[in-house]
Amino acid sequence: MQFGPEEIEELLDLQYSNARTFAVLALLYPGLNLSQDVHEDHIFPRSRFRRSALTRMGITAEKIEDYLVRANVLPNLQLLAGTPNVEKSDAWPWDWLDGPHFPTVQTREEYATRNDLDLLPSEPVGFLDFYEGRRLRIRERLLSVLGESAASTDALGE
Repeated sequence: MQFGPEEIEELLDLQYSNARTFAVLALLYPGLNLSQDVHEDHIFPRSRFRRSALTRMGITAEKIEDYLVRANVLPNLQLLAGTPNVEKSDAWPWDWLDGPHFPTVQTREEYATRNDLDLLPSEPVGFLDFYEGRRLRIRERLLSVLGESAASTDALGE
């Protein structure tokens, strides 16, 4: 099977709980034992992206729709084991990363790098930049995993 630019873009635009989203995340970010309880989760909690909350955070009206749309798309999604996901609840990603699941700075940094979370901003106003940066990295991962059949899509990401 060959993947062209349209197929790569389609994968990048997968939505939360789409039948293929879990599989793509598992392929791009291996390391979880998929025979155990694993959840698809938002990096930036969707519950935090309400219009009124975004307005209070100082997000401009023209950007609010971008936040709402992108909150549910692949670059803002990750897989987490069941217990850490439940513990995460609706915590901001930087708060969760600073939590007790990472016993050392090194394990936290390794996890962040392995999952392209090293791009995280320190506050919600940086979400759109995080989203675009992680989207580019996911595109690179897709090209790497799909090999030469997708090589012609490289120019699409530039």
